[in-house]
Amino acid sequence: MKTPVLLPAPKSVFFSGCFTDVSSGIRLPEGILSEPSESAALGSFFRRDGRELSAEFSRSIGKESYILDVGEEKISVTYADTAGCFYALVTLRQMAEQGEGMIPCGKISDGPDFAARGLMLDISRNKIPSTKTLKKIIDYAASLKLNQFQLYVEGKSFFYPSLKSFYETDCDIVTAEEVACRMSGRIFLLRRTDAAFHARSVFTGKLGAGQKTIG
Repeated sequence: MKTPVLLPAPKSVFFSGCFTDVSSGIRLPEGILSEPSESAALGSFFRRDGRELSAEFSRSIGKESYILDVGEEKISVTYADTAGCFYALVTLRQMAEQGEGMIPCGKISDGPDFAARGLMLDISRNKIPSTKTLKKIIDYAASLKLNQFQLYVEGKSFFYPSLKSFYETDCDIVTAEEVACRMSGRIFLLRRTDAAFHARSVFTGKLGAGQKTIG
């Protein structure tokens, strides 16, 4: 079988040459994931009737780090925090997907080089993505172990409650609630507003013809 390609590449990888079967999925210890959205991001591979996974918390490894040990009879994760545990499970799922249920035995150790690892999406030009599309992008970012999702905003594409009178009834906008409902995989939402030029109408009240004024 082929050696799986892991993204991003872990800091340390050792494969023994043996493989083990996880086609039945993996059963997680109770309460190992702190947020329901994390389970959604990991998908159906982790379920109650799968192979048992043992997990152990350790302060001796770095923040957001993990050690994944895969044996023919036992699979275990050592993690520094909930983020590190989640990233270990993402790695495990990547291997299972590429091996069609068979994963290589060995040991993987990893942790981030940068505290902030993000993806920025401009939602102010052309068609604004639907909530469904945004959720898919967020889940994909989680699978790459990113932890920030930035929405670049100009004008009226993102809803600010304090500026309700600025938006027309037929505006195609994205709300914080729509995006936050799937801030999965330890990803946090950041809004980037260009206030220097593109958003001048919001802050000055000088809107174009046919637009409402700020009340």
